[in-house]
Amino acid sequence: MIKIFMTVRNRLAITKKAIYALKKHSKLPYQLFVYDNATNYRIKEHFSYFLKLYQKGQIAQITFTTTDSTFNAFSKASTCNFFGQQHEEDPKKYTYDFILMIDNDIIANKGMIDKLVRTLDECKDENVAYAYASFEFKGYVNIKFIAKKFDVKRLLNNNYISSNSLIKTSIIEKIDFVYDNKYKRLLDWAYWLKLLKNGYIGISCSEAHFIAKSSANDVSAGSSKDFNLKRNRVVEDFILPMSN
Repeated sequence: MIKIFMTVRNRLAITKKAIYALKKHSKLPYQLFVYDNATNYRIKEHFSYFLKLYQKGQIAQITFTTTDSTFNAFSKASTCNFFGQQHEEDPKKYTYDFILMIDNDIIANKGMIDKLVRTLDECKDENVAYAYASFEFKGYVNIKFIAKKFDVKRLLNNNYISSNSLIKTSIIEKIDFVYDNKYKRLLDWAYWLKLLKNGYIGISCSEAHFIAKSSANDVSAGSSKDFNLKRNRVVEDFILPMSN
């Protein structure tokens, strides 16, 4: 069983496309958990839609909160701490082999999740903790990223792995990663480095693919000064200790 954890950051029309793609292109069993930070312009339209899906059994759990900003919600999902809490609170007590964090503007292509699962299942290396896919931005920015072979040196230099990756639940439960707002936009990079520090790596699955709808707001997610500040913190806390 796969637990898919969707963070809602965009309009309902985009959310519907993302959920439709999951249902259409995924053959393996999964449960969908939705986390919405309840932004005022979204809450009314999303609530009734999610409620209907919940009543039909298509969503396992809905979480609305006004205490987190959109980015904080996204960051918590990236750290996977929230996954663990959801796992413990799950009333049906399903055992999840894999967990996937996905934004509501991610359109999964045919077989994306199934291919990621197969890649992890067929890999005999116990140090492989997650599988990552190829993806492309469409909209304000149009660019493709092909998932390439895992490269330690490259990961130590920059984050080339999407946060929308499939992770083994058994690994998540072993690694204690405390959510820290100081990493913000680079929190997923910090998480991959935390895994690397503990001896775990990723595996590429180039044939798995998703599309991310981009807008001007997505591109301008902060100043270069802020980005460099977060990058320096990641370097100081994760990269430098591993270099010594």
